[in-house]
Amino acid sequence: MDWQQIITSSYNQRYPRTVEDEIEYQWHKLVSAEMSGSLEEYIKHLYTDKLEPYVFIKNRFTYNVAPNIKHYLLWINPKYHITTGCAEQIIRERFPTQEIYFRLNPVQFRSIMGVTHYHVFIRV
Repeated sequence: MDWQQIITSSYNQRYPRTVEDEIEYQWHKLVSAEMSGSLEEYIKHLYTDKLEPYVFIKNRFTYNVAPNIKHYLLWINPKYHITTGCAEQIIRERFPTQEIYFRLNPVQFRSIMGVTHYHVFIRV
């Protein structure tokens, strides 16, 4: 997906991964569930058991985006309330001059229901 496709896609559209990334993601979900009981519990333990209100990381299982687009995740600790405006401020502090686009996945496409997380795309 190029930048224009990302920013103009329908909100109800699922962003695709490459076949290889999708296979690795599905495998990771299985292993995580075996280790922690569920992928959601694994994510909660990994990113929200700490006192920080959020964790900002590069997405390990990126969507199939053009090479000039980087894909990050902003995980919000459920103990905190962070508005979309605050999320944008967090992102802009890290990428003050780059073009950004971020969104929550629609509910029907969320793999982790109990931890709010934004998909963040940066055009470099």
